[in-house]
Amino acid sequence: MVLINAGDYTGQVNDGDLVKLTPGLAYGFIEETVTPDGSATYDLTTQLPVGAVVVSASLTLSATVVCTTAVKIGLGRKESTADPDKYALTTALTAATYGGALATQVLADAAAAETLQVVACDTNGAAAGTIDSGGTITAKVTYVVEV
Repeated sequence: MVLINAGDYTGQVNDGDLVKLTPGLAYGFIEETVTPDGSATYDLTTQLPVGAVVVSASLTLSATVVCTTAVKIGLGRKESTADPDKYALTTALTAATYGGALATQVLADAAAAETLQVVACDTNGAAAGTIDSGGTITAKVTYVVEV
């Protein structure tokens, strides 16, 4: 949950809720935590809506994460044109919050809802290895979407 102020609205917003900003636009927020268990990828349960524009993304590692082969953790897109670090990529596997490298806002899929994944990555952000153990990994994404 997060406390936000948007237009005339102030209050707690739960994962996946939308808050109307102006007629036709809404602000959305996704926050999910995964616990490493040896998988290469971890799907988030809440999807980005069709045509959403991601304005911020981050990954928070609660403790050092142990991986096989992987040297970074990515937050990306699952679908057929997978992009493991589309929204965020850590610089290390140590406990910290890593902001997404979104120099500009990033458009989600314009044709279908987009499944987000936490992914074991190599130095360049390509999928590699597994996330075996360590603390939890929390993914946070804020976005704007037409409603």
